[in-house]
Amino acid sequence: MLKMKICIAVVFATCGMSFGEVVQNLLTDPGFEPSNISMISETSSPWFAVGKEGLEGCLLTSVHAHGGTQSAEFKYYFSQSGIAQNTGHRIEAGKIYEISFWMLIDEPASDAKFINTPTVTMALWSSPQVEGPYQFRLGLFNRTPTVAGEWQKFSYVIPAKSALSEFANEYVQVRVTKPKNATHRIFVDDIAFGSSDAKPSKKAKQTEKGNGKSAQTTPYRRWASMHGLKGSEALPNANPDGDALNNLYEYGLGGNPTDGNDVGMTPIYGNLDEHGTNFAYIYPRRIDANKGLIYRLERNGRTVTKDECEEMNTAKLNDEYDAIVMRISPEVENKQDIQLKLILNEDSAGKDK
Repeated sequence: MLKMKICIAVVFATCGMSFGEVVQNLLTDPGFEPSNISMISETSSPWFAVGKEGLEGCLLTSVHAHGGTQSAEFKYYFSQSGIAQNTGHRIEAGKIYEISFWMLIDEPASDAKFINTPTVTMALWSSPQVEGPYQFRLGLFNRTPTVAGEWQKFSYVIPAKSALSEFANEYVQVRVTKPKNATHRIFVDDIAFGSSDAKPSKKAKQTEKGNGKSAQTTPYRRWASMHGLKGSEALPNANPDGDALNNLYEYGLGGNPTDGNDVGMTPIYGNLDEHGTNFAYIYPRRIDANKGLIYRLERNGRTVTKDECEEMNTAKLNDEYDAIVMRISPEVENKQDIQLKLILNEDSAGKDK
């Protein structure tokens, strides 16, 4: 089999998790507060429009603002538009980075043909030259708030020991895009990118303490007990915090079942090489997953074959989770049809000792 250098940085989205904060924001005008323009265009600065559609489809508006007096509003429901900023920052090998943004959706479309979920893709691109051309390196696809009309923060951390170091000394571009035919208007504000003070998770150590009975139960039951879940709320298919994930997926992806803003680490797609021709699907996997938790990749309702997707690499995220890098075959069309399914089978796992 062709050997490939893995050029994708292990990066996971977090929502409400205590991973740290950006120490120094490397972006200029992260809150979209300029007074001399009203729209982000192809020639504006520091933010400028990107993509083949909607090059003048992002307004600076005071209708909604998370911080300050303005936010960026994607004006058109129908266009696949985006904005970007060249930071002038060179990637430093071995450094922890974090990127975060606030997002709000509002004003539902009156036309029934607009059917797509109003999402944002936040991505990092890089180039050896500050003037470009820039290439996609990593990103988080299709994030959307759980409630319309309310600001919600999304953030993700790039660990120090990640393949982003493969692009050391390249210049970084931050890019924000939306899909075609979204059902709502999309607003973004207070974007941050820079080094992070993130620390490894302490949940594993907390779980080990437990109460006197925890050693007699399965890992999932210990986890549910640690979060104070009892009775029907402790069932794997229960969703006590009312967010997008039930308890099983909160458990498998590192979320908090009692906090609707914490859905853990979201699986992502990204490049496996500098040419952008080979793609990967990356997801977090509990280190104790052999004790009754099955992670399965499916495509259109069936398990993927090895010809479609195969494991390429494993990287440690923290004391609880590994990052699993799966190479997606170039022959697979609609790569985003590949999704992660979790199955809990505690009876075959036995009890913790």
